[in-house]
Amino acid sequence: MPAKNELLYTNEIKIKVKYEPPEKPLLQNDAYDLIIISPSIFANALRPLVKHKEAYGIKTKLVTLNDIYNSIYFTSKGRDVAEKIKYFIKDAIEQWGIKYVLLAGDADALPVRYVSHDAVGIFPSDMYYADIFSSNGSFCSWDMDRDGIFGERKEDKIDGYPDVAIGRLPASTNGEMQILVQKILGYECLSEKALFVGTELFWETELSEGDYLKEEVRKKLPGMEIVRLYEKDDYGRDGLPIDSNIATKINKGMLFVNFASHGSPFGMGWNLSSWKIDDLLLLQNDMLPIIFAMACSTNEFDTTDCLGEEFLLKQNGGCIAYVGSVRIAYVYLNTAIKSGLSGYLDIAFLRSYYDGCITPGSMFSQAMTDYRSHHFMGEYDLLTILEYCLLGDPSIEINPFKGTSHAYVDKEFVNEESIKIKAIAYPLSNNSKLELFYRKERGAWRTYGMLYNQPWEWDFVPSQGEGTYEFYTILTDENYSEEKPAIADATCTFDFTGPSIAFSKPIEGGIYLFNRQIMHWEWKTIILGKIDVKADVSDALSGVNSVEFSVDGVMTFVDSEAPYQWKWEGNAFGFHKLGLTAFDRVGNKAEKEIDVFILKLF
Repeated sequence: MPAKNELLYTNEIKIKVKYEPPEKPLLQNDAYDLIIISPSIFANALRPLVKHKEAYGIKTKLVTLNDIYNSIYFTSKGRDVAEKIKYFIKDAIEQWGIKYVLLAGDADALPVRYVSHDAVGIFPSDMYYADIFSSNGSFCSWDMDRDGIFGERKEDKIDGYPDVAIGRLPASTNGEMQILVQKILGYECLSEKALFVGTELFWETELSEGDYLKEEVRKKLPGMEIVRLYEKDDYGRDGLPIDSNIATKINKGMLFVNFASHGSPFGMGWNLSSWKIDDLLLLQNDMLPIIFAMACSTNEFDTTDCLGEEFLLKQNGGCIAYVGSVRIAYVYLNTAIKSGLSGYLDIAFLRSYYDGCITPGSMFSQAMTDYRSHHFMGEYDLLTILEYCLLGDPSIEINPFKGTSHAYVDKEFVNEESIKIKAIAYPLSNNSKLELFYRKERGAWRTYGMLYNQPWEWDFVPSQGEGTYEFYTILTDENYSEEKPAIADATCTFDFTGPSIAFSKPIEGGIYLFNRQIMHWEWKTIILGKIDVKADVSDALSGVNSVEFSVDGVMTFVDSEAPYQWKWEGNAFGFHKLGLTAFDRVGNKAEKEIDVFILKLF
């Protein structure tokens, strides 16, 4: 104290710091391409994979289940563990812009969503984690009627379009996870060939459906070298589909292996031969293929160590990714096999490679989108969408199909006046040119412009106003022209208008007694007793993101899932302004207020 020429000191001091953590991390501008979701026990085994992905320019985030449950990155919400994971993926899409999700763990290590179908009973569907948004942009719960039974076609109104590419590493132990990670770290496939295994599926029909289907797939890959092992010689073949021939061909190196057969969790079988888990001992292949099996149950990973898992876990050989069905895979007979169900999905998967997809995840997502876009969702169409899954890393890049291209957009929903359309092209010569096509709301396709050299980028202005636009590119190279893709390469919705918003309870002029409207008059809204405030909010373009409820300008509650409602808690008396503020997925907002008189003393 200077006035008294004294120095004061203390031997001890206690400082209390009160810190309230933010609901979300402060750094919200992080962008990731891939998130890996894993139980904590696999975290150490997966860190080399994160480092590997980052080294190759794939921005990757490892997230444990505890991180999700404890709201480390986003507020945890959901009725059960599977729904919590799905909500996390939704937030990661919206906040981080992810394109891929890797579920790290078998069914006993990382939760699955079981769905129900009359034909096959209860089965796991990883499509649940990919189908995040409904067509109106709201969260797609797969249980709209909230009866605890997921995946019902009529009651739950499943969207069926994947919003993110998803795959699963089916490891139950650290040892298995290390095997899978090491295969990804060492993956390199220089082969540009495919092996097609076709079999006679039904003796009583007019043709060998498996052989026929493989020929239909082959038509979608013009110029690709395809080795054909068919039961019949109706189309030409390179050998019979017997186990030794299959192993020999795989050991020589294949980019793809494609089966059409009968199947079970333990293998596939046909008249001449079979391919079982034990036959994996015949494989010593350095180049690991991507496998699509149009067969029953070879990916039944939830009940046993199935063929798909064993293909992946095979050391010194096997495969890098496996697409197959977790239960019975249905097909049409004769030539109709190509028109729907598993046969159509088989064709769509490899067609997506020609259409410019160069990762297993993007190929699988494109195939699902193709199927969903061209078929009415009957019971067995829906089953096909839900029961096929990808085991393996969805983000592994493979050699592109030469002479093809693919258009991309950075954002699928925007409120900007223009966007950049980018494309990747794999020309056959230096004399190539790339043309961009677009259409709005499934109208007529129009050309937007031609480029003669890189970078393949266009500044696109939606001259027809807001709405959903689709895009694709065509590569022309001297006497060669790329075929039009099965579905658009990319879509972008331009949304410049806020959501439609209204109070459904209370309404203006309504008189409410204990949460029930008893009459209506021409004066202010009167509320006596408790009230559940409800809002009708919709956005036909980008979809509703959230709805804020407020009283006298002070926000009281935020709801992000329909039905949008808030229970007015606590005592309240007098005149107040009840407010709604709704935001869509691109940030447009709409507001609504009503004047109310409330008497609520409990």
